[in-house]
Amino acid sequence: MTEKFTLRDILVYTLLGLIVLFFTYLYYPFEIGSIIKDSKDYSDLTVLLLIPISYLIGHILMSLDDVIFNGILLRFFPKEKPLKNKYWKFYNFLFFGYRNIGIRNKEEITNETFLKTCDKLITENKYEKAEYYQVMSDLFKGIVLIIFISIVFDIYLWRFEFWKLILIFLIWYRAKMFSAYYVRMIKRNI
Repeated sequence: MTEKFTLRDILVYTLLGLIVLFFTYLYYPFEIGSIIKDSKDYSDLTVLLLIPISYLIGHILMSLDDVIFNGILLRFFPKEKPLKNKYWKFYNFLFFGYRNIGIRNKEEITNETFLKTCDKLITENKYEKAEYYQVMSDLFKGIVLIIFISIVFDIYLWRFEFWKLILIFLIWYRAKMFSAYYVRMIKRNI
């Protein structure tokens, strides 16, 4: 395994998995508390298993993110000149405006051109800075999804915490900034 994958694995998948476990503890404190109490006798094993379990949960979360945003919601997006219509501009802004694909749609960069430029930068060893922004964008996209799911649970449980709306907006905005940096860095080389 290379150093780049290790950094991505820690920053994106493992950290997102830990955040999911934290939010699970917030919603089900008694069930999780009893698991923690039962595992005190096996604390070394519990800590050892916590990392791969968090890593796996992070991968599942990012898979869910891909299914929702690169599968289901993207099917409703037209292929040809989608941002000429106000409805599609708002749809792109809301669901994809903080993602690489939404910013590429706004900049009218095709997926094929973008990926070819990324491949060229990787072979020329000029991709490291862009990769950092991609990793940070993925991290913040995952956190947005976690908080969104948390808000859905709040609505289902008939409780609502306003601070989560503020938090989701701030993290959504930060994810948008990292995605914009990433797309701009690649666009400069097209």
